[in-house]
Formats: sequence, C-alpha cells, structure tokens
Amino acid sequence: MRFTRILILALVLLAIGTGARYGFNKEQNNMTNSNGSVEIALGASGESLEKKYPSSVTVSRQPAGLSFYKLNWTSNNKGTVRLVHGKHGVTFENVLHVLGTEDDSDKSAGINEFYVVCGITGPNGISDAEARTHIFSVIEKLKLAGWKSTIPFSSPRLFSKDVLSFMLVSGEDTTLSADYQPTLEEWVKLENLSTWAFYADGTFIDLSFTRDQILKTDNGRSAYVINLKIRTDEEYYRSFVAPDQRENWRALLPSAIEESTERRQQLEQIAIKKGFKIDSSYTDPPLPR
Repeated sequence: MRFTRILILALVLLAIGTGARYGFNKEQNNMTNSNGSVEIALGASGESLEKKYPSSVTVSRQPAGLSFYKLNWTSNNKGTVRLVHGKHGVTFENVLHVLGTEDDSDKSAGINEFYVVCGITGPNGISDAEARTHIFSVIEKLKLAGWKSTIPFSSPRLFSKDVLSFMLVSGEDTTLSADYQPTLEEWVKLENLSTWAFYADGTFIDLSFTRDQILKTDNGRSAYVINLKIRTDEEYYRSFVAPDQRENWRALLPSAIEESTERRQQLEQIAIKKGFKIDSSYTDPPLPR
C-alpha cells in the first residue's frame, strides 16, 4: 500500500503541478467563478463539467487514453466543492485543486475518479494540533453525511484505537479508524498519506494528509494539505488487479479478493496473539454489480 500511495502522490503532482501543491503559488488560478464554488459528480461526463464551468476547467488528454479535467484556486482565494451523491452529498472547503479522470475508451462511464486537494495552512503556517482538529472536522462531516469507515480487505478487522496501535507495533500499513482521534504524540508519528477510508452507495473516498516538514518553523508550525480520492466502486475494485489486466478485472476480482482475505486472516492471527480483539461484526463494502 505504501508504494501505491507514493505512486498516487506522484501522479497527482504531475497532473496539478508541484508549484501550487500547498497553494503558495498565487499566480496559478484559472478559477473565475464569483463565489469559487463548483459541483462535481462521479459518472458525469468530462464534457458536461467543462460546459458547466467553461472559464474554469482546463483539459489535458494523455497518450495513455485518459483525459484530466482540472480546476485550480489560490491560497488567498480557495474554492468550495460540493460532491453530489444523493443523500450522501458533502461539501469540501479550502479547495486548491480538483482533478477528474475520464477513460477515453469508455466515455459512457463519465468521470470515474476525482482528486480534491484542500489547503488548510494559513499565511503563518499551521500547528500539528490545529491540523489534526481540522482534518477530523472533515472526517466528522463525512460520517454525518452517512459515509461508513472501511477496512481494506487485506487488513485485520480491529476496533477504533487498536487499528493505530497494531499498525505502530507491527509495521503493517492500513487505513486508520475514523472512530479514533490520535493523541498529539501519536499524530506526529503518522506518515504522510496516512489514510482514512469511507464508503457510501457505490462510491469510495480515501482521505489522507500531506505534511511538509521542510516548511516547519521554529515555533512548530508547518504546512498541511488534505487529499481526497473519490472513485466509483468499479474503479476501486479495478485497482485490485495489475494495470495490464484492467480490461479483464471482473473475471480476476474473485481471486484477488480471496488473496486479500487470506492475508487478513493471517494478520488477524498475529493481532490476536498480541492481545488485540477482532471486530467480527465488521462488514466489507459490497462488490460491484
């Protein structure tokens, strides 16, 4: 999973530009909406997004057969993005960048993945405690909108704080529990792209953060961004197979799920030996229809 996170970050940086990653590049801004607000929806076509916000969306078509639809704001004029998803719709604030991806070989599926980057750093930086509070306010917003915290198929089903405790003592990488807010001591030990995962009605959201220690000041203030990866269930499960096998992902998915489940069982046995309790009531998200 660590390799996947590094790859994801590299792709996003290439797509939106590293200079504006934390919102310090005030010159980069193609958003001209008077209120800086947009709505996004998975399954909608990139063309419809471009038509809805013609002066705001830029399009980049890649040789690999993907089209990227990008919107950018600046650190002194951040945007607001509403994810339209029925009763689970949610609004994200302090947005710096949006990147939607559409597969040109399957235009009927529309945009199947969005990256949303939120800059929560003020002009004087942000403390770790403030960043933790801000990030958990977004987590609570998702929970209130009906998004359920999920556990990877390959990770042990543990309760609340035990997820982080097991990760720290075992070195195993997993998503964190949305039901436990780490202490400040635990928080500063979390690596970049530590992730909380959610599911609601055929859509997955991964929420992670990036902390820039290079910009850290003498008084302990640094720079943080929140990364939101929003994707359809088909795109989520398609990632279970190798990139060169994506066209045949449905046929390969059962064996990939079985392999992940076997790994989970192994880790749960290790967790039990270390004194952790297994949450046998946990239910995995449904497989795509």
